[in-house]
Amino acid sequence: MREALIENRSLLYLNLAACGATDDGLLAVAEGLSANETLQTLHLWGNTFGEASASLFLSIAQHASDLRTDFLPYEVDGRTLVARA
Repeated sequence: MREALIENRSLLYLNLAACGATDDGLLAVAEGLSANETLQTLHLWGNTFGEASASLFLSIAQHASDLRTDFLPYEVDGRTLVARA
């Protein structure tokens, strides 16, 4: 997934909601997304976010304000969590 998102320059919408992805899979999506400039909408709610993927998605959200997601990463008490948007 990471390589596919890095190389793809035409994908606008990606829905992987509730597909059973764990933190490792979501981290791969986040890593690929950090190098992708075309994706406009990303749905991932219903998967198992861990602190690693949540932290990277929070960093991406702070720099890619035009990306629409169905989840919101946030930080509280030094922990990064994800809520449904």
